[in-house]
Amino acid sequence: MPAPTLLALLLTAAPLDVARKAVEELRCPEAFAALDELDAATGLNIADNVARLELRAVCLGVQKKPQAAEKVFRELVWVSPGAKISDEYGPRVRTPFLEARAFIEEQAGLSAREVTLDETKTHLTFPRDPLNLIARIEVRWRRGAEELVFEPKLPATEAPAPWKPGEATAAVARIYGAKSRLISTVELDPKLPPAPAAAVVEPAPAPQSPRFRPAMWSFFALAAVSLGTGIAFDVRSYDADRALGSAQRDGEGRITNLDQRDAFALEQRVKTDAAVRTGLYVTAGVFAVVALVLAIAGAP
Repeated sequence: MPAPTLLALLLTAAPLDVARKAVEELRCPEAFAALDELDAATGLNIADNVARLELRAVCLGVQKKPQAAEKVFRELVWVSPGAKISDEYGPRVRTPFLEARAFIEEQAGLSAREVTLDETKTHLTFPRDPLNLIARIEVRWRRGAEELVFEPKLPATEAPAPWKPGEATAAVARIYGAKSRLISTVELDPKLPPAPAAAVVEPAPAPQSPRFRPAMWSFFALAAVSLGTGIAFDVRSYDADRALGSAQRDGEGRITNLDQRDAFALEQRVKTDAAVRTGLYVTAGVFAVVALVLAIAGAP
């Protein structure tokens, strides 16, 4: 459908302005005369068509013609689902509007006036038309630099898209009413979504041995050896100390059943073994702490 010329816009703007002014001043006969001119005009755009319907329905409501007003309001709500009526209008206008809105919502849904394209981009769905307002539907689509037009045979609720998968680069659907009035236009996206890339599964990393494990076990072994040796010296020191404690002594405390050299050797062993035992225990503790630190630091 070619765009309206400047002359056509000028010719339709004047009666619309006259109708608006007449409705504001509640001069409905003058408003109807201007609206009749608009009804005869061809190629009205969406905004002018919506204004034409609203002004006529308001005047019919003001003149206490609720059934006629509701009929026009039904067309208005179907053409413009977001249409609203000012709170300044009284029940004569608002009641037919609300009843018309409820009717369209029940019969067609408030957003059912658009052509839609399914997820496969190859199937078109057309709006429900309980008022028989659709005169034709035009789907224009591009194939490279070439523009093609597809008009489904009405009445129809759905049809295969005219393009093959991946063939169309752009598309737009337009719904026209009587006298080529534009009711709705919607951009369609015929391009197929890219196929999802195959998921790359990375192999799980091979389990690694904790760091410092050889050193850790070495220090644990040294700690065990030190501890065992310390226990051996502890036992030897205990035996020597027990032998000294059970020796016979005279009144001055001197050992009488051992010669002086053996008694002195036992005393020295007790002292030496006790010192060595303590040192080995401390060394075992140090080695154990180092091994524990290495185990924590080298954990994966």
